[in-house]
Amino acid sequence: MTIEAEFLVAAARRFLNPDAALPDPKPIDWTALLALAAAHAVTPMLSAALRDQSIPEAVQQTLRCALEESVRRSLAQTGELARVAGLFEERGIPMVALKGPLLSHYLYGDLGARTSGDIDCWRNGKTLRESTTS
Repeated sequence: MTIEAEFLVAAARRFLNPDAALPDPKPIDWTALLALAAAHAVTPMLSAALRDQSIPEAVQQTLRCALEESVRRSLAQTGELARVAGLFEERGIPMVALKGPLLSHYLYGDLGARTSGDIDCWRNGKTLRESTTS
């Protein structure tokens, strides 16, 4: 495992437990760390874990921008999910929201704690067929 991967795991641990220690950030390739966090959709967690750490200004700015974008996206996805859920409800079709910002809120208490690319819904196919044929 690379130094950056080990640091990212430690940062996720610290996000979940603020008393958890972080390794020394001096040997970190910040570009590689930021790319790894983005690839695993945990940039907001990394940002939170590094909040009180001394890190390069450019990295702080990148994390701040990524966090703001993650929050904007999560709010938009949540609004769209509410709209879609309303349409399902109007038609009497039960559905369940999976993953995305609602899971982030459920697990971490924050819609923007983890980046999400889309919203996922599950519905019972039999119920859907019955509602469209009646």
